[in-house]
Amino acid sequence: MFGSFRSVLLLPRVRPLVVSSLLARLPKGMLPLTLVVLVGRQTGSYAVAGAVAALFAAGDAATAPWKGWLVDRYGAARTFVPAVVLHLLAVVGLLGLAATGLIALAGAAVATAVAAAILAGGTVAFVVAIRGSRPDRRTPGLHGALRIAAVRILCVSTLLQSMTFGVMPVALVAASTRAGLPAAAGIVQAALTFGGVVGTFRTVEGSSYLGLMARYSFCLLPLPLFAMIESPAGLVGLALTLLATGLLTTPLAAAAYLPIRTETSAGSRTEAFSWLSTGQAIGTALGSALGGALIDHGGPVAAFVVPSVAVGLAAALLRLSSASR
Repeated sequence: MFGSFRSVLLLPRVRPLVVSSLLARLPKGMLPLTLVVLVGRQTGSYAVAGAVAALFAAGDAATAPWKGWLVDRYGAARTFVPAVVLHLLAVVGLLGLAATGLIALAGAAVATAVAAAILAGGTVAFVVAIRGSRPDRRTPGLHGALRIAAVRILCVSTLLQSMTFGVMPVALVAASTRAGLPAAAGIVQAALTFGGVVGTFRTVEGSSYLGLMARYSFCLLPLPLFAMIESPAGLVGLALTLLATGLLTTPLAAAAYLPIRTETSAGSRTEAFSWLSTGQAIGTALGSALGGALIDHGGPVAAFVVPSVAVGLAAALLRLSSASR
């Protein structure tokens, strides 16, 4: 397995794409966490902090299909560069709204600004790396990819699965703060990402998308049990659970994206991928809002129940759809 990845990475154009894509995606994990800290400290409410994180994800959900369609039709440079400029202006505006409290929140504010800068640099580098690729002027109308049943099912299952990513930043901040180690939230969440990196080099033989989703749901079950431990030991348990869960994250993503290549034409493929991103963003937004509300009313334990339930529903949906074929 390592040999096959090495051979791919040795291809001339792959390494710049991998590095630039990695940089551009880092803020996906950084910004929700820093927004929760920034807003949570100002308002004292996890519901408000979750709602702000949800709005951040909702913006991604609302624009992803348009960006995918524009890339298919006009190319990456003419789409991503204006988008990243707007993103930077929005982050500057967000930090400007902080007035006198910004000094006390310098850590979270600086992290938010750094995340935005990384996103901008990664996006520009990605555009440079794919220079020479030509858009397809025969691209069908917007939302054409949604006419494909497989795309619709994958979008809904991705939405449910992605509620995990929305709940996690809010719930981890609450659990870490309760344990007296608020800075540990980022470290615990990093365990999920690290597991995903390790999972990149694994093969899950004979596992279907449905099978992987069911196993993913099962791996999330211990989260509320460890969240009941109001000490650093509980955070260790959460980190180990997320590390194990992360091992399935990359294979699960690959299993979702591969059918897109076989079910769509080249002219609508980017839009189809973008609809999966939209499902992910909507799920993240719902998870953030729901997680924040549950924490304010029942503490982090209640929020940590959401991931396994949501992913379990996704597995049930996939089973029903496969049975109906």
